Amino acid sequence: MNIIVFTPTYNRPENLSQLFATLKQQSHKDFLWLIVNDGSKSDYDPVIEEIKREADFGVEYLQKENGGKSSTVNYAFDHINDKDCFVAIIDDDEQLLPDAVEKLSRYAEKYKDSNIGVIHFYRVLVKNHKGLSNGQIIAKPVFDKDTTMSFQAFKGKGYFADGYIGYFLSKVGDTRFPIFKNEKYIGPSVLMMLVTMKYDMLWSHEVLGSTDYLEGGLSKQGRSLRLKSPLGMAARCLLMQTKESGIKIRLTQSIGYYAYLKIGGVNSVSVGGEKKYRPLCPLITKPLGLMLYLYWKRKYNK
Repeated sequence: MNIIVFTPTYNRPENLSQLFATLKQQSHKDFLWLIVNDGSKSDYDPVIEEIKREADFGVEYLQKENGGKSSTVNYAFDHINDKDCFVAIIDDDEQLLPDAVEKLSRYAEKYKDSNIGVIHFYRVLVKNHKGLSNGQIIAKPVFDKDTTMSFQAFKGKGYFADGYIGYFLSKVGDTRFPIFKNEKYIGPSVLMMLVTMKYDMLWSHEVLGSTDYLEGGLSKQGRSLRLKSPLGMAARCLLMQTKESGIKIRLTQSIGYYAYLKIGGVNSVSVGGEKKYRPLCPLITKPLGLMLYLYWKRKYNK
């Protein structure tokens, strides 16, 4: 099965050179590196020219109008002609271990004929961040074997992980991130949950590489970023409304759902798919959502 390492990038051409250095060290070179520039103002030409000149694997570089990471993922999935490939999303601030692509290839072959549609892989932290130590796997707990579990069930158990996501494109099919007008952010878990309406999600015990949470990156922008994309956040809250999430998460996500709807100025959002999701206890959570909206409005001047 063909492996595509897909890197969305925006205004950080120097980071591509660092990631490229680790891709050149891969033990498995039979892969394509697909780079999609999300409407950057920075000049990528010198870096891309160097990459194409030195790479001993396939490289494809595309540019699109700025629309945020989720729209860039959609653009890449639409562009890829080989619908039987396995696509691993590797951001431009990553450093991969020399056997990362080899592991991707092994997993793709092992699970291509199974009901697995999405695979999560571990990564470690380059420097301390929010209670995590340098060199620590960004997860709690850390699995010692591959585990099949939906994202909702994972969160319902109180687990946490921030790693690399890979998709079997044939199983993704036409499923894409929902895009809302004037919004540029939607959490990566939204696409995972949409794909796993039909397929399973595998949590690999393998580590592929390391990352640094950069200043200005999505991970550091927090609540202010999410409030700029309220309908995307409402969609995520809605997708968390499954029994696997548990009552506590469903209640908090339902409250958040109504708060984000109020910010977005709409009465509801649709996430698509065959399953229908409804917020829990609207008679209780809707008024609490209004209260949360008023709190956010004062705190963040929204």
